Amino acid sequence: MTSAAALPPTLSANVTAESAGRLLATRLHTMTADPEMKELLACVIARDCG
Repeated sequence: MTSAAALPPTLSANVTAESAGRLLATRLHTMTADPEMKELLACVIARDCG
């Protein structure tokens, strides 16, 4: 198997992991009452922490 042949499964696994992480962060954002935690999670969800 060449590295090019392994690319689609790798990309699929990466998309799955990113989606699961974003879903978890979104759920935590809706569950917390702490404004600082909401701000941090919003940054993680948007991936714009700069």
